[in-house]
Amino acid sequence: MSVRKITEIFAQKPRTYSFEFFPPKTDKGRDLMYNTAAELMKLQPD
Repeated sequence: MSVRKITEIFAQKPRTYSFEFFPPKTDKGRDLMYNTAAELMKLQPD
């Protein structure tokens, strides 16, 4: 995954997608967050 400035992303495409995660409070929540993030990566967020 490369890090780009948001201005570079908007210059390439008018609409972008991203996901925000909050720190989980439990070990089970942490595991679920990592599994969810892995699935969401398939959508190729910006």
